[in-house]
Amino acid sequence: MIQLFRKIRRSLIESGRVRRYFTYAIGEIVLVVIGILIALQINNWNEGRKERIIEQKTLHELRVNLNFNVRSIDGFAEEQKGLVEGLEKMIRYLDAGLPYHDSLMQLRTGLFWLEQLALSKSTYETLKNRGIEIISDDSLRLQIVDLHENDYQNFTTLIEAVGLAFYTERASPLARQFGTLKNMWKEPEFYYYLSNKVGWKKDLIGSAMQLKINSLGLIDHIDATINKMNQ
Repeated sequence: MIQLFRKIRRSLIESGRVRRYFTYAIGEIVLVVIGILIALQINNWNEGRKERIIEQKTLHELRVNLNFNVRSIDGFAEEQKGLVEGLEKMIRYLDAGLPYHDSLMQLRTGLFWLEQLALSKSTYETLKNRGIEIISDDSLRLQIVDLHENDYQNFTTLIEAVGLAFYTERASPLARQFGTLKNMWKEPEFYYYLSNKVGWKKDLIGSAMQLKINSLGLIDHIDATINKMNQ
């Protein structure tokens, strides 16, 4: 097409028809501009498509991490419920005035251990490095950030700070003072410690279940977004 314009332009110049020459010259410029705009549009479309592919891949990976966390939370909650049952059994024995028995040793697991829950944030960290803006849905992007920066972080801080303080300020001094479960069995400090430990673990289980609900909510939002992208 451009070659055709050039031939016409040359013909017009040679024949002296300058007005028509300018008309064709303008047409040639317009054609070039249109070509450039089309090329830019195609390039932008390709870049946008690449970004959407990366976004969808990231969402799938994030979903895998979240499902792992939900399973970890379930396992953590079930473990803590079992430990609470053991601690409450000790309390019932003490309330009934029953003496210490060696069979109670199997219930001591939840007495002094620090609670731990490993939450995976690997895909979220990768997302931050890539740029969180790659998530095109504003509400989804905010929900992802809120879960990882607030909910997960707050729960981790709760375990690390409160749990460690509970251990160092209560559990450790009690163990140092009385040594064995048999020695501390009917001590008032031990009963008080058991009651507080049960309360702490129940609060922790409740927080973990809320964390699970928030994680499942994000999974549902991710699924809806992926389905929309594939339509």
